[in-house]
Amino acid sequence: MLDIGIGLVIIYLAGSILVSAIQELIASLLQWRSQHLKQSILQMMLNDPSAPQLQTDSQTNPVPSQTKTQLTVARELQNNIYKSSFVQSLNHASVNFLGKREEITEKKYKELFMRTDPSYLSSETFSTALIEQLKEELKNMLEKPDEARASDAIKQIKDKINHSQKIPTSLKETLMTLADRASLKASEADNKLLMFQKEIETWFDRSMDRASGVYKRNTQLLCFFLGFAIAIIFNLDSLFLAHRLSQDTAMRTALAGGAETIVKESTAQNSQNFDPAKLQQNINSLLGQSSFIAPITENAGNLVNCPNNQLTCPLQPGIPNFGKVFSAVVGWIITALAIYMGAPFWFEILGKLVNVRSTGKKS
Repeated sequence: MLDIGIGLVIIYLAGSILVSAIQELIASLLQWRSQHLKQSILQMMLNDPSAPQLQTDSQTNPVPSQTKTQLTVARELQNNIYKSSFVQSLNHASVNFLGKREEITEKKYKELFMRTDPSYLSSETFSTALIEQLKEELKNMLEKPDEARASDAIKQIKDKINHSQKIPTSLKETLMTLADRASLKASEADNKLLMFQKEIETWFDRSMDRASGVYKRNTQLLCFFLGFAIAIIFNLDSLFLAHRLSQDTAMRTALAGGAETIVKESTAQNSQNFDPAKLQQNINSLLGQSSFIAPITENAGNLVNCPNNQLTCPLQPGIPNFGKVFSAVVGWIITALAIYMGAPFWFEILGKLVNVRSTGKKS
């Protein structure tokens, strides 16, 4: 039973690595990360996108603007942040290597280099780019350190933010709250503007932590369907595989024996985590010798009645065995759910099973 479990875990591990590679390829081609980051930054700035943008009159009383909503102002601010030199330097470039670089002109450069938005943005870069948008309002503080250390520096920052027409109202409220927090932490000798920037960085990091969780949940559904597709293509029916391993002593022993090598050689140096490249290489080497890891057209023993009660036979035309087909669908779903758990999970399980099989770690 232990050897059967190890064999199944190795198959789940291989499927998880394949799903992860496909998911990363799709995310890169469709630029999911950069789009999600851009939308997350926009959401940070807004509470009610349909609310009118508040401006101030001559008596410094808030009045609603008749021309712009908060969403419009937030988008303008978002675009300006992305046009900042700090963010532009992080953009990726896709190069057409068929062109000759010495012949690249300005027009040819635009054709050969396709610039995309960054997939990752550090809190320091975001806070610097945001404060850069307020450089006219905070010009004195940026150029004169004494102004930034003044006892009323936070009050000046809040006043400039409140009167700025570049910032949506909801973001103004957030920034002024952060300014109050910076005021509590900064002493008279501290640079108040720098402390305010640190508060923006902390706020950005916390928001991105939540955004990362949302991105992960959005990709999990894709991983499940990819796992289900792989289970069908390679006929990774968990119920059939468990039965096959229980009958095939040679294959069961080979997989269980190779598991220790996989765990030992795939573990990253000075770490308990695995090296993805080595893990994939070791699994390919082991499963490459497996006769029952094959496309469904070559290995359909769980769908049709094989002649002479063979465990493996090719997919034959005719009426399938509906009892076997139903069992196969259940097995595919189990495999898809297992692959959905991810490679790190199954590598950890494999390590524990190998330790049990070898009666513990060597001293």
